Amino acid sequence: MKRLYAILGILLIILSGMTYLYFSNLKTTTVNSDLSLKFATQQSGLIFSMQNNKSVIDILKGQDLFNNLIGEEKVELLDVMKSALLSRPEFNRLISDQNIYISILPGEKRQIDFLVSMQLNSTATKENLLQTLQSKKIQFEALQDLYKVILSDTLSLYLGMEKNTLLISTAEGQVRAALNNKSEGDTDFLNFIRKNDRLSKNSLASLYIDFRKVPALLKVITPAAKSGELSMLNQQQAFAHLSYNFSKERVFFNGETKVADPNNFFTLFQDLKPEKVEADKVLPDNTANYSLYCLGPYKTWEKRLNDWFRKKNEYEGIAKRKKEINAQYHLNLEGIFPANTGTQFISFQLRNKEKLAAIFLTNPDKVSQLLLDLSADYAGDIKQFKEPDILYFYFGEPLKHFKRPYYAIINNYMFIANTPSALQGFLQKYEANNLLINKKSYVDIFEQLPNTASLLFYMNNGQSQNMIINNLYSGYYKHFRDPKGLKNFDSFLYQLSADQGSFQTNLFLNTRTQNAEVKPDSLQVLP
Repeated sequence: MKRLYAILGILLIILSGMTYLYFSNLKTTTVNSDLSLKFATQQSGLIFSMQNNKSVIDILKGQDLFNNLIGEEKVELLDVMKSALLSRPEFNRLISDQNIYISILPGEKRQIDFLVSMQLNSTATKENLLQTLQSKKIQFEALQDLYKVILSDTLSLYLGMEKNTLLISTAEGQVRAALNNKSEGDTDFLNFIRKNDRLSKNSLASLYIDFRKVPALLKVITPAAKSGELSMLNQQQAFAHLSYNFSKERVFFNGETKVADPNNFFTLFQDLKPEKVEADKVLPDNTANYSLYCLGPYKTWEKRLNDWFRKKNEYEGIAKRKKEINAQYHLNLEGIFPANTGTQFISFQLRNKEKLAAIFLTNPDKVSQLLLDLSADYAGDIKQFKEPDILYFYFGEPLKHFKRPYYAIINNYMFIANTPSALQGFLQKYEANNLLINKKSYVDIFEQLPNTASLLFYMNNGQSQNMIINNLYSGYYKHFRDPKGLKNFDSFLYQLSADQGSFQTNLFLNTRTQNAEVKPDSLQVLP
């Protein structure tokens, strides 16, 4: 479930970043220069790019969900900023026919800052900018190499220039830091953006994500950026390019995710054919989130897993432990899971925070028989592994935290949990057919998206409140629960489908289709 909270953190930043789409009514026919792109990529792991000749403002104002995403306060703030500066014809002439990049950065006091970088027209100069400010009697101050544009008693913009690249932010420190940074920037991320910018001219807006820099952003919205549910982001090395798709009923991004780190667990799936999603059919209706993994034929996938263990210098140790277990219990572990595992497994978390998993088996009766000596009876169908880490040996990172779990094999699945009570509660739901797939709001999602995937991550808004409240600072949680904020969204889904070494990616937020609201069991808002 760690990936679900990681994705939630990214999502909240993405949604805040969309506010700056208000900045643009620009036409563009060329890609921004390397200097503008260098400023954009210096410190940010989330960057927006506008690349077409549509009126972004008019289109987004036609989507009622936009105001829910960014909140009333930000809408009012951006209207002031736009009317005071960016919509003025004299200013727009300096930046017409140019691209715009919007970098999202961690700020002070748990705030998210923005840095807008764009090219001025080839003939524009700093003197032209100054003359424009003076001619329209815009209140501003010269601060050494910056200009402070005063929009109100509490709101100011800071403008800086290098050559003909203009930088704008509400945070003075972000502009100064960019101008004072003499490094060449991150060439890998820069090249990734440059390549995809040329392919995205027809999209309303593009979002670029450098997952390596996301942890710094997450620190401002959650205390769990380096530990707990979000710790997995500290090891991610991947880039994503997502295009925003206009809709009045949902928020939808689609594009590509490219994993650059050979040690990333996702690389085990990036060359596999996407499969029809099936394992979600066993999930109970109180599922808060899940992560689904499509393996293809297990024995083929196991080779990839063992290579992954070798890269982590764990393979020899795991092989030794398997031999010790085989000798102690007179078993052949390779004849249990590799020979009888199906093509999917899923880990999931319930509303009460309990974590479970389910593994699809091709021969459940045989697995039950072979595990008898390696298991201790608990009650009824529930047993417990006598040795730790066995599931990690055969399924890797997603099942690592199930050290010596309880399990029950029913129908074609092995269901596992770290406590017998969690497993018993789940089995009651499962046997009563109180399942997620019986909920219209869940079924509706897959009427909009393909029902095949390599990796699939899902979160239900209402059922996840108990987890989210302990993982977001109060300002972000209030927006999450605000009827004029994210509360109107029912669910979030992140879908990755392998495609020639990368992943075709869908990021999808669906609105509520039911009036019923799930209330949290307890509330403890972080300061």
